[in-house]
Formats: sequence, C-alpha cells, structure tokens
Amino acid sequence: MKPGSQYYHLLHNVRKLAKGEAFVATKGVHFTCQPQSFQGVVYDLAKTKGRGWVGTSTVIGGSVVYAFYIRSDLMRPNLPAYPIVKKMRGQR
Repeated sequence: MKPGSQYYHLLHNVRKLAKGEAFVATKGVHFTCQPQSFQGVVYDLAKTKGRGWVGTSTVIGGSVVYAFYIRSDLMRPNLPAYPIVKKMRGQR
C-alpha cells in the first residue's frame, strides 16, 4: 500500500491491542468497497508495516472485524472467540 492510497491513513491501526480487542470497520462508515475487499486492505496494511506484521479478519454482515499480530508471536488473535465477534453474531 502506497502513501496516498485511499486507506493508507489506517496504517496506524497496525499494532497490538489488549487481549480480546479488535478494530471494527463498517461499510459506508469506514470503507466504501465490499467487506471482502476491505479484508484485502487489512492484509495490505500489515504487509506495508513490515517487520513480520500479519492481519486477521472476519466479515460479519457489512462489517469487518480485524486485528494484527506479529507472525512470530506465541499468542495470536482468535477472532471467533472475541466478545465483539460473538455479540455481532448473536452468540453468548
């Protein structure tokens, strides 16, 4: 992803969050493309950041829940177990 790209300003999101926390982006509010296309943006942001960063994401309706981690980390995000994902999917 190059400076000046539509979503380049999200590069600051590529960082570790507290356990169970993730970013939530909603179509029409945070992005204008299809949610599946925005997943590609998440992966490109991690690649642009470099130093082993990786993105993980899941689409729920018109939203994308995503988080980042370093490939060599022992603890990696398990998005299906995150409270926000469970809530958005109507699970307990």
